[in-house]
Amino acid sequence: MSHFLEIIRVIIILFGGFFVMGYVEREIFQLVGVNIDSFGVWLLTACSNFIFLFILYRNKLQFSGWYAGKHRVRISKKATITLSLIAVCLLLLTPLF
Repeated sequence: MSHFLEIIRVIIILFGGFFVMGYVEREIFQLVGVNIDSFGVWLLTACSNFIFLFILYRNKLQFSGWYAGKHRVRISKKATITLSLIAVCLLLLTPLF
């Protein structure tokens, strides 16, 4: 049962995170004058948001949920920095499309 609850929690975190981050990005990009409705721009921002949410979940949120398995480990600092840089680069590439 705890696995099911954790899956529901992850889905809620993903939907909520995508909603909040997407809204903030849309407002910022509209101020800059970038049309976020095209597929390439939408895909770049969605990938960036997913990477940020993945980092947040694996480094912080997984330790506060219902799942208490043995395989709960943080992402290494080097991997966290690398993934964060990739996500930021994806966001910075967005106005070029």
